[in-house]
Amino acid sequence: MGMAHSLDQSYLKEYSRQFTERICSSFFATSEFISGMDIVRLTPCNQLNLMVIKSLFVAWQSELEKMKRNPFFDYQDEAVEDSLRVFMNTLSQAIRVSRSHFEPLLRQAVEDTVILAVDPKAFLEIELAYSAGMKLETYFKENRKYIKWHTELWSALVAATERFSLPESLSMAFDDILPKYESDLADPVDLLKPLQEEMPLDMDALMGLMAEPETGYKPLPALEVKNENKGTMDTAYEDERPAIGSAESDRIDPALAWALFEQESYGLVKGTVSSLNQDIGINQRFMFTRKLFSGNPEMLNQALSELDAADSFYEAIELLNRDYVSQLGWDLESEELTELLFLVFRKFEAKN
Repeated sequence: MGMAHSLDQSYLKEYSRQFTERICSSFFATSEFISGMDIVRLTPCNQLNLMVIKSLFVAWQSELEKMKRNPFFDYQDEAVEDSLRVFMNTLSQAIRVSRSHFEPLLRQAVEDTVILAVDPKAFLEIELAYSAGMKLETYFKENRKYIKWHTELWSALVAATERFSLPESLSMAFDDILPKYESDLADPVDLLKPLQEEMPLDMDALMGLMAEPETGYKPLPALEVKNENKGTMDTAYEDERPAIGSAESDRIDPALAWALFEQESYGLVKGTVSSLNQDIGINQRFMFTRKLFSGNPEMLNQALSELDAADSFYEAIELLNRDYVSQLGWDLESEELTELLFLVFRKFEAKN
């Protein structure tokens, strides 16, 4: 099965949610917390189990990077580095996670595992988002041990981090590396069989042909959005769409944005967004991180949490105007911003 496929994000998110619910309901019926050894044996899919462990240690790496920015201590000191390694080894033996904290971890790991099986390039882009703020060579080498699929391809990619230190250059290098290994990649159907043991995965529903695979991630129209009756509907932006603000004011106009999304072409998309932080797809998360939030996933998470806490569409848009639009130099006509605003609109539409 070639790599010229895109994923139905709506189907993948729903599958991940149901898979996680099934696994967690079974395990936490008799246990209050899950340990590291429990996670390693949690499902028949070893790659998925390792992906969960990887998420825990990526979180640790992110915390460590924050600590290293403290100006008062020398984290390059050899004794400090040795102590941190000992601390990390001790910490790895003390994993203890409650269900409420574990569910989002597992849900994301299921998504990442499926994407790794089906489209290694898309998985690389996810990894680049996770590694924001870290040295690419260090990040990819330390996390190489958790990737057990497409191992030769991934080893070549990790080696490439010695020469390519920027996300964009590593992504371009991957395009040169992939053809050398693509014919030897395992079939996603075979890789995902262990997940099928737990819950059926409809590969036809999951995968769809891309007309232009080289164009990368598609904006909202290319994704299928689940409606309230569990079906899906496609939609498309008009080639000519009203402005949502003016270049002179450098502000999003809440009234113009609301009017735009109330148009018939947008009204075909059904279903509300209850939580932006929980409901956006991984491709959207990556796209927003790279295109709107300067490659900083923490900044995106903060913005989504603030938007979720807003009381109205107007308040949410004014929050973006105040804290992000001019500071990050957003293009008010960009597809990425329009897609983010449409998700905000779907969150607040039902309240009006």
